[in-house]
Order: sequence, then C-alpha cells, then structure tokens
Amino acid sequence: MTENDRVLLVETAERSKSNTHQIGEIKDDVRELKADSKATLKLATAVEMIARDMSHMREDLTEVKQGQLVMSEKVADQLGAVNTRVTNIEQKPFRDFQEAKKEIKSKVISTVVGVVVTALLSVLGTIVAAGLLGK
Repeated sequence: MTENDRVLLVETAERSKSNTHQIGEIKDDVRELKADSKATLKLATAVEMIARDMSHMREDLTEVKQGQLVMSEKVADQLGAVNTRVTNIEQKPFRDFQEAKKEIKSKVISTVVGVVVTALLSVLGTIVAAGLLGK
C-alpha cells in the first residue's frame, strides 16, 4: 500500500465518519419533522372539529333565538290578557257604582212620581167626594 493509498484511505475514513455524523443529524431532523407533521395534523383535525362544533352551536343558537321569539310572543299575549283582566277588575267598582246610582235615581224618581200621583189622586178624590167637581 502506497502513501497515496493510505492518505486516500484516511480521507475516506474521515469522510465516512463525517457522512455518518451528518446522516445521524439528518435522521434526527427527519424525526423532528415527522413529529411536527403529526402535531400539525392533530392541530388541523382539532381545528376542523372546532369548526364543526361551532357550526352546530350556531344552529343551536338559531333554534334558541327562535324559541325565545315564540316565548316572547306568548308572554306578550298573556300579559295583554292579564292587563285586560286587571283593567276590568279595576273598573268593576266604578261600574257597580254607576249601576247603583242609576237604580237609586230610578227608585227615587219612581217614589216621587208615585207620591205625586197619589197626592193628585187624593186631592182629586177629595174634590170629587166634596162634590166640587160635578157642580
């Protein structure tokens, strides 16, 4: 083996060690890239699931809003009915007073008319009895 062969062998051995070291570093880099790729895939999957869930949440929110609208309309209807009933209850004493006043007026007028008619008949009877009317 010549000196050139030995130099070539030493250079080849050193190059081989350097290449082996570089291959080791590249393998480590590839492992890291695979791990990063898996993490990215998991992240993308998680984002997709969140997007689906948000879509379902949006649909659910729409249903809730619709339900609230229906319930608000029912409450408004019931509140209107309650207001009407309260108004009727509040006005009942006044209506009762008006009716009582009307009845009292009617009875007073009837009594006065009855007294006046009775008085006239009494006077007329007295006149007839006294014979003043026929003469």
